[in-house]
Amino acid sequence: MNCEMPEVEMLDYLVHYGVKRKSGRYRWGSKLSEDGNPYQHEPWFTWGKNEWLHEYYDYEDRGYSVAQIAEKMNMTPTQLKAKYSNAVNDERIKMVCANDSLIEQGVTNRSERARMMGVNESTVRSLEDNKSREKTERARNTANVLKEQVDSKGPIDITSGAEIRLGISKAKLKQAVKLLEEEGYEVYTGRVEQQTNAGKFTTTTVLCPPGTGHLNKEGRIVSDVVYHPERINLIDISNKVSQIDMTSDDGGKSFRKTFQYPASMDSKRIFIRYGDEGGTENDGTLEIRPGVPDLSLGESHYAQVRVLVDGDRYMKGMAHYSIDVPPGYDCVYNTRKPSGTPMRDVLKKISKDPDNPFGSLIKENGGQSTYIDPKTGERKLSLINKRSDEGDWDEWADTLPSQFLSKQRKELVQKQLKLSIAEKRDQLDEIMRLENPTIKKQLLIDFSQGVDKDAVTLKAAALPGQKYKVILPVNSLKDNECYCPEYHDGTKLALIRFPHGGTFEIPILTVNNKNQEGRSKLGTSPLDGIGINYNNAKILSGADYDGDTVLIIPNADKQHILSTKPLEGLKDFDPEERYGYGDIDISKKKIMTEDYKQIQMGVTTNLLMDATIKGATEDELAAITRHSMVVIDAVKHELDYTRSYRENNIDDLKKKYQGHYDLNGEWKESGASTIITRAKNEWDVPATQGDPHIDISTGELVWKPKSKIIVNESGEKVEVPDPTWTDKKGNVHAYYKKSTQMDAVKDAFDLVSEYRNPIEIAYAEYANALKAMANEARLESLSVPKLVYNKESAEKYADTIDVLKNKIVRAEANAPLERAAQREAKIISEEKFKMDNALTEKDKGKIRQQALTAARIKYGAQRHPIDISDLEWEAIQAGAISDSMLKKILKYADSDKLKQRAMPRSIDVLPDTKIALIRSMENSHYTIAQIAERLNVSPSTVKKYLNVNKSKGE
Repeated sequence: MNCEMPEVEMLDYLVHYGVKRKSGRYRWGSKLSEDGNPYQHEPWFTWGKNEWLHEYYDYEDRGYSVAQIAEKMNMTPTQLKAKYSNAVNDERIKMVCANDSLIEQGVTNRSERARMMGVNESTVRSLEDNKSREKTERARNTANVLKEQVDSKGPIDITSGAEIRLGISKAKLKQAVKLLEEEGYEVYTGRVEQQTNAGKFTTTTVLCPPGTGHLNKEGRIVSDVVYHPERINLIDISNKVSQIDMTSDDGGKSFRKTFQYPASMDSKRIFIRYGDEGGTENDGTLEIRPGVPDLSLGESHYAQVRVLVDGDRYMKGMAHYSIDVPPGYDCVYNTRKPSGTPMRDVLKKISKDPDNPFGSLIKENGGQSTYIDPKTGERKLSLINKRSDEGDWDEWADTLPSQFLSKQRKELVQKQLKLSIAEKRDQLDEIMRLENPTIKKQLLIDFSQGVDKDAVTLKAAALPGQKYKVILPVNSLKDNECYCPEYHDGTKLALIRFPHGGTFEIPILTVNNKNQEGRSKLGTSPLDGIGINYNNAKILSGADYDGDTVLIIPNADKQHILSTKPLEGLKDFDPEERYGYGDIDISKKKIMTEDYKQIQMGVTTNLLMDATIKGATEDELAAITRHSMVVIDAVKHELDYTRSYRENNIDDLKKKYQGHYDLNGEWKESGASTIITRAKNEWDVPATQGDPHIDISTGELVWKPKSKIIVNESGEKVEVPDPTWTDKKGNVHAYYKKSTQMDAVKDAFDLVSEYRNPIEIAYAEYANALKAMANEARLESLSVPKLVYNKESAEKYADTIDVLKNKIVRAEANAPLERAAQREAKIISEEKFKMDNALTEKDKGKIRQQALTAARIKYGAQRHPIDISDLEWEAIQAGAISDSMLKKILKYADSDKLKQRAMPRSIDVLPDTKIALIRSMENSHYTIAQIAERLNVSPSTVKKYLNVNKSKGE
């Protein structure tokens, strides 16, 4: 480690010294004469000068406990421990540097160095321990990186969150900054005016070059770049502070650019397995020889990757290890293209974007990594660029989409909708039993808004254990098997892919975790992967292995999941083979855009839903499904979707199954025509203004129509409805706003088709039940009294109220920062969407979240939820705060925690709503343990109520 220490002269003698905190007159080392000890004047020889540690150790030596020391030093025990740890680490860094400097100056005897440093020889030995030195080296390496960034860019942002970009801990960043401060680099913290939110400010900490600040005539530290926060409130560094663009893959041992142009692989290392050689069955996968350093997947068994080849082509798909890579090659790329196709035509062309050769985003954190070249010992960039990694697909599915459930048996539909109602009814009952009126009123409003939204989406309660998983090929499995160690051998799993065509696209497979190919590819405990064979991938609407996911429903046999045989019209159908353009001139191709694809996917999905509900034949369903498969792959494979539309008679099928009267009573030849498809469809409603009020007789929301101010005949200004506007040509237009068809109707049965399928009826009843509960909750909110303010309690809890006020101020201060971060995240996300024309909605969701996380770090936006202490809750319950203040607290507090505090403490028996929920969950095959966990009661309680029901014959 290079501590960059100045040379010092060797002394023939030492002034009186004592071993630090052990013996001698001076517990912190030698007492200096006026001439001084040269070593103790060096920057590195200052650990004995840490007055805070000196004070801490004095208290410790006097027998004070940690809690007592914390109280003496005016901080919490947690704060004390953190500061102590940082202080000790800082001291250790200085001691290591001192030891190294002495060695460089020729003091090779360890005992002599210990004597000169005023410590035990064992301490010096520990400073030279490899692990200890490595920790210190990481701090120094980080400091060097920060130094290079500042020297080349000027001030850099080291606000909280910078350690995430660097790939190190907060403590390591603090140590590195401390080292640089000792070298003269300066740290300032202050407020930055937001560029997109004038008058609003972001707290920012910056690391600046030496000499940045200076004293003015008034003795204030000022600078062309920043002002010291204790002297001047405002700093203007928004255009002069840079973000750190370095990161570490090993906790600070080494660093690299956050994003580097991908390293390129020599195509000679790649074996192409063509479609007629087995490539079709594994299409979209990269098989990697284990132990190849530059193709390592790290700790993952599989990942969705991009690999640059020969500088102008790339491979894409799911990568996993394989022992079947032919000798002389390091990777197998599977393709459905026929033998003889030139490799360059098999691989994808890179995009024209110089910063994004794959036309697809890689992971922001962990997408790129480095490795040690075994030949040179140098650290190099890996060839693997990850879009998603093992664990990124791990997602619980807490609802059942109507796109799937509405095509199942009526009994399953009714069962899950009934469970949904039971869950909502229990939630409303819990809120109604709250004791604090302000909390009760706010949660009633929140509940009403939530169930109104649920009435639009028509999602039902989840089945037990359902999850999303990414698929990988395990072709040694039988057609009725899958590999998925999360579930026990023999478990029946139903697999559903979205967009979902019908029951003919649901394979029900038996878990076989003994399959050796599965164990090799996915490992014995994959976080979120499932292995299936090629035949089942085809059943799943032609799913491929480039990151496609499926919804897994366990115990499909007990749940009576309906799965029908594949349609004959889909047998051996390949969208690319049937509707590929082939070698025709590119000018004659009509290529679908990604935006248009998203629209058409919705159109075909709705058509398939409506046709299914209205009794379409298998041939008709097959035709619609074929076209939907073409639409899904039209962008990726440049398919002739217009020819597919014609040949599959989509226009005629729309007229046959989607003709309907809209809400205005006008006949439409196509478009969503059943309640399942119409509920979320956009609908224009008369424009309104302001916030709605609650109808005191029905609980419905009533909106004020759009209006304008005019002067009447008496010369008075009056407000009159203004539902229309006139253009320059004199044409009159109505003012509208966007809504949904479900929100636009009071009765969900207005959206049911003339076919009146029992499934539609069930969903209409479900939506109406939700609407009714929303109205009920709003009506109840009107009768909730205001919180009674108690002046005497306010005086009693004055100090506690001040603490709550400070918490509110801190929480509210984040609002402008969050707005700025949201705006910037939107801009960044939309730019990234333009760079990748194959993004799914789920991909876009991840990109939005990544952009928002980065923007929040940039602006310092950090939510500060209000956590109410026991004493603060006591003050609230005593009426010590006003109703308006409590509303502010509710805005930033955890509603579930508040609900728990506000609930009556003693409940001898479960309420009827919870008993009904227990019954519904058991009916949906939840186990007693799962029910107990969901309701936060003991399993014995669940058993008791289930046994009572059975004894009554219910």
